[in-house]
Amino acid sequence: NLGNTSRNADSTNAILSATSSMNFSGGNAGHLLRVMTGGTLEITGTSGFNTALSSINSTWDIQNGSFTEFSGTGNQNVPSIPGSSSIPFGTSSNFYGYLTISGSGNKFMFVAGIYNIANDLNIVNSSGVPILNSNNNTIRMLGGNWYNYNTSGFDEGLGTVIFLGTITQTINCPGGERYFRLTFSKQ
Repeated sequence: NLGNTSRNADSTNAILSATSSMNFSGGNAGHLLRVMTGGTLEITGTSGFNTALSSINSTWDIQNGSFTEFSGTGNQNVPSIPGSSSIPFGTSSNFYGYLTISGSGNKFMFVAGIYNIANDLNIVNSSGVPILNSNNNTIRMLGGNWYNYNTSGFDEGLGTVIFLGTITQTINCPGGERYFRLTFSKQ
């Protein structure tokens, strides 16, 4: 169990390994997960996120400038961050700050809909061969760049990738990247 990870510092890191857990299931009492700017949430186990994150009475505040990494050895589910408002906890961010896919196995975007990424998406091959599986969903790059270690690191399926930032955004992938549908909607 991760225990109490609240800190009064500007940022803190939480690593969820195979022996750690955070339970957000059940009831309407509400849930709060806040990753502050500069903070890191790393999910290393393969047993978590079997259902979508609830938007009822819950706040999923993954702030711009925070880091989330799915680094498990094996398959992992990557939830979308729902847009929700909770009276006791505040408004959800509706996006990942920086999102990193590493480790090995498939990382499934298993919740039908839109995945928003405020900054960079990094698919890295540092200790295995991870594959980000879009599962036919939409990925909206709100302001960052796309980094992929190889064309095999992203399974586009029938999904869409949209670049929406107001500044220059780049796609970095040795050998080129493949998309089913790619859109640039620059402001």
